[in-house]
Amino acid sequence: MLRMSAQHQLHPELLTLCSNISFGTCLCGKAARTKLIFHKSCVDADHDIQPSGMAPHGHYCVPILDEGTVLGVLNLYVKHGHAPSPLEMQLLESVTNAMAGIIRRKTMEYKLETMSYQDELTGLANRRKFNEAFEHALIVARRTQVPVALMMLDLDRFKPVNDTYGHDVGDVLLQQVAQRVGKCLRDMDTFARVGGDEFMILLEMMHPPVVVRMIGQRILAELSRPFEINGYSVCIGDSIGVSVFPDDGETSDVLIKQADISLYKAKETRGSIRQAGQPSRAA
Repeated sequence: MLRMSAQHQLHPELLTLCSNISFGTCLCGKAARTKLIFHKSCVDADHDIQPSGMAPHGHYCVPILDEGTVLGVLNLYVKHGHAPSPLEMQLLESVTNAMAGIIRRKTMEYKLETMSYQDELTGLANRRKFNEAFEHALIVARRTQVPVALMMLDLDRFKPVNDTYGHDVGDVLLQQVAQRVGKCLRDMDTFARVGGDEFMILLEMMHPPVVVRMIGQRILAELSRPFEINGYSVCIGDSIGVSVFPDDGETSDVLIKQADISLYKAKETRGSIRQAGQPSRAA
């Protein structure tokens, strides 16, 4: 599928009709499928898309190739009856070769950027991304004095899953955990995988703070349900430790330490949530 990513002075109706073109459809799609330059001096039967009132014209459709892989198609309008020339062909090939190099570089930059901020297995934020988001959230919280909550999640009985069913099942389990927990959160929350089976959640604008416990209980309920993976019914659980700015600390280091202490206490009674400063009984 070709998706229009840039255009200049294209007929308004074509902006919709040509927004997505399958390989093999119309001139662009045919150029993509064959990997050949298409030139047309007029609108003929190869033009599958012909909006009403379209003026006569010709076309150059030039595939943008990277070692034989189609990255896109450059489509240029020319006057009706225009005859191609070898010089134009050479110029268009040079242009698309340059475009292929730019696309390749930009794609690599995007992948490197994504890798530096994203957990490869789950697609969640990684520790680096989380730390940056946490510091920014605290700056805003100090100015607005609106609470920010930090949740630390640790899966219960995850190691036996790896030992019993293998790491492939364990990997799928982590992916499904990420999906289930993500459904419990708001779009503005930051959810990160920071270790093997360890996760952190940043909850901004937590007012009133009771919402933190509601979200935590929702997560506990979601992860208490069995996971169906490769024919196995896998049962785990999780424990949650919580710290809240400014009650439990005013810096990220202190809040992370307090949440970690709370998590350790929560793991004494599996399937529980505990906030820093709570008594040592099960929550």
